[in-house]
Amino acid sequence: MVVLYLDMGSEGEVQISLPRDYLEDRADQQSGLRHGSVLLRVMLTNFLPVRRAQARRMSATQRGSSEQAAFITILIGDFQNLETRSRTLTEGGPKAAPNDLGLIPMTNTDANPQREIYVGIHPNGTPRAIIECSPSKSLSRRSCTHELRASGVAVVLDYRADVLPMWEDVQLRVERFLGCAVGG
Repeated sequence: MVVLYLDMGSEGEVQISLPRDYLEDRADQQSGLRHGSVLLRVMLTNFLPVRRAQARRMSATQRGSSEQAAFITILIGDFQNLETRSRTLTEGGPKAAPNDLGLIPMTNTDANPQREIYVGIHPNGTPRAIIECSPSKSLSRRSCTHELRASGVAVVLDYRADVLPMWEDVQLRVERFLGCAVGG
């Protein structure tokens, strides 16, 4: 195990313990180091680490929807608060009912209108996740960026858009993974 310390700005440091295999760069594999963020790639099905070269090969060969071949990129660090981020993306909050994925489509008011934006809401009304996807008509290889907060850290996930219907399961897996990493 490698013990790292993430600088969470005004919230202080968060200790995170990860198996060495999840940290590809030798410089990151030393316990006791302080980082502003940590980047991981994992298989969606079993959360095993994915190396850069493996990720490139998988990205080049993925054409259809295959959960077995899907991987996600996880960036852990100190990023903008979800509520603040949701305000910058919308005016006046969600105006629509959740879609069949349990996500609320947002009115895009940011500088990039070429993105589809969704918000997942906790039962108490606070944002649970913000997901931005490239529109279906613009790219043959659509992708989504999924922002959440778990175990005292902000997290940004990137994955293929065909994984979007599983966003809640992906988020739960990441939350469990980080619960172990931060707690242990």
